[in-house]
Formats: sequence, structure tokens, C-alpha cells
Amino acid sequence: MTESADDVTVLLMSHLGTAAYNISGQTICTALKTGIRMAKDYKPLGEQSLSTLRTKYQHVQLVIIDEISMVSATQLSYIHGRLQQIKGTSYTSYFGNVSILAVGDFFQLPPISPPTPLCFHTKNP
Repeated sequence: MTESADDVTVLLMSHLGTAAYNISGQTICTALKTGIRMAKDYKPLGEQSLSTLRTKYQHVQLVIIDEISMVSATQLSYIHGRLQQIKGTSYTSYFGNVSILAVGDFFQLPPISPPTPLCFHTKNP
């Protein structure tokens, strides 16, 4: 299958709508159909929704996530799972073999919910 100019090869996402708008992207919930309230254990998409995402993102090679400090570990797990489903890769391939570029400042804003940040603060002895 050949790529056309309309194929999505770079997916721009952010946790919040304002940040997504500022980068001309989408929220993670909208782009990957994760839903606002995610269960701790990953819930795969049904075949109809998955087919839609596969058609839309079959050529994605790079995902850029803005405001990474606001992305919880659960949400990152869902990104990983969705990309694996979309690309049809095995569980041993991280993020469906799609490159991830995470942008943001871990000391700026913590995740909104659930409170499981990717970066943990420790006190110096």
C-alpha cells in the first residue's frame, strides 16, 4: 500500500484540549478513543472502533505527546495498548513499533487523575 499526502504519519496529542489545540492536535481521549475514565487494566477496543482507528492511523510512524507531565501511567499504558492494537503488533513491541516523542516539563503540572505520575519526586537526604 502506498502512502498519500492525506495519510497521517505524525499524530499530535495532548492530555488537555487547550494544549492539543495549541499544537493543532487532538486530545489523547479523542485520538485513541481511550475514554475519560480509564480502568486501571487496559480495555481493548471492539472491532468496529478498532477498524476505524486502523484505517485512520495505519501509516502513523511518530506520536508527539505534549504536556507529558499531565499524562498518568495508566493513560500511557492505554496509548501503548491502542497503538499495539492499531498496528496489529505483538505484546513485545512497545507502542506498536511507533516512535514516541514526549514533550513537557515534569516540574510544571502533575497528572490531573488518576494520581499516578510518570515522574516521582524524591527528597534528597
